[in-house]
Amino acid sequence: MKRRSFMIGSSTLAAVLATSNQAYAAAAAIVVVHPRNPTNSLTKPQLRALFLGSVGFWHGVVPVKLLRRPPDSAASLGFFEPLLGMTPGAFQAHWDKLQLSGKAIAPPILDSVDELVAKIGGIPGAIGFVGQDELGSAAQLKKLEIK
Repeated sequence: MKRRSFMIGSSTLAAVLATSNQAYAAAAAIVVVHPRNPTNSLTKPQLRALFLGSVGFWHGVVPVKLLRRPPDSAASLGFFEPLLGMTPGAFQAHWDKLQLSGKAIAPPILDSVDELVAKIGGIPGAIGFVGQDELGSAAQLKKLEIK
């Protein structure tokens, strides 16, 4: 089998990278919590521990309530791999395993941002994520800085 190679000019490569970065920025997810949650920021490992069920309470007192968006949503695209380091499918497989062993119940999937905002606004320990383009709908929620 003959291998083919091609060269790409630096200006073409720069355009491809810029387009890729713009798509990623448009898909960025914002982590949101109840407005009275005293937490202002989380590291990626802390966020991962919360979403994988390793941490069950905020500050040892308030139960964590995980909420998520559909796996094919822009919010999920900007959340799972960039922030948790896993695909939505791997996340679901993790929770399926916990459910089958009777250790936990998977976080519910909320189809609309309005439903997510209402749930988080009504549950002090709730945490979820919205897409960058949905941030206006979640204005009353607290946005966490992810380090």
